[in-house]
Amino acid sequence: MSEGRALLVACIGGGGGHGIVGGFANEYAAFGVRPADRVGRLLEGMAVLRTLWTEDPASFHGKFYNFDNIAVRPAPLQKPRPPIWIANNPQAFQASPKVYQRAISRGGEHADGWMTTMVTPAQFATGWQGVRAAATEAGRNPEELESCVYYNVNIGDPEPAFTESKRFPDEYYTTDFDHDFVRMWTAYGSPQTCAEKILEFRDAGVDLLSVRFTAYNQTAQLRRFVTEVVPLLD
Repeated sequence: MSEGRALLVACIGGGGGHGIVGGFANEYAAFGVRPADRVGRLLEGMAVLRTLWTEDPASFHGKFYNFDNIAVRPAPLQKPRPPIWIANNPQAFQASPKVYQRAISRGGEHADGWMTTMVTPAQFATGWQGVRAAATEAGRNPEELESCVYYNVNIGDPEPAFTESKRFPDEYYTTDFDHDFVRMWTAYGSPQTCAEKILEFRDAGVDLLSVRFTAYNQTAQLRRFVTEVVPLLD
């Protein structure tokens, strides 16, 4: 449908930072999955998809997945396969330095790109530097990796735009985000203000911005973003 523009962004799930509600322990138990296996399942799942997308029929034998001579069709349009990125944001969950480094390195060692969220431009730049360093250390070319930040936008009068930008993710994540955190995570206000905050991420080295409109009239926001903000990003 996208004529070769599709990519897969995978993550280990879970979390719970910032009061985000989720019965993760119950969910793992229901599926018979050990939380400690999340990273292993992620990486092996990525290997499985790469195998299925490049071999027909395909066979795979790992710790979690085993199969012989199967095929998944129709095949992706991209050749040899679609990109697989890793998404994580350890800085948002107060991860220890050791856990942070492992999460950041994972993108550089195993993925075609890295996506993160809940970051300032400076935090992104630090993480992206770590991803690229991990790629180099693993013998990969960091110039072949891409990056993305998942970021909120609400175009309108500043005060109601902020109020809506607080309510929208609070309801989505069933939590109560701190006001300063919402301000950090959202470009809100006039088109010029929103464009300026977005350009800070471009200057920090972000390749792609995944925009979520923290507004209940999504169509109106999309229209304003395309006609009033995008022209200011050149």
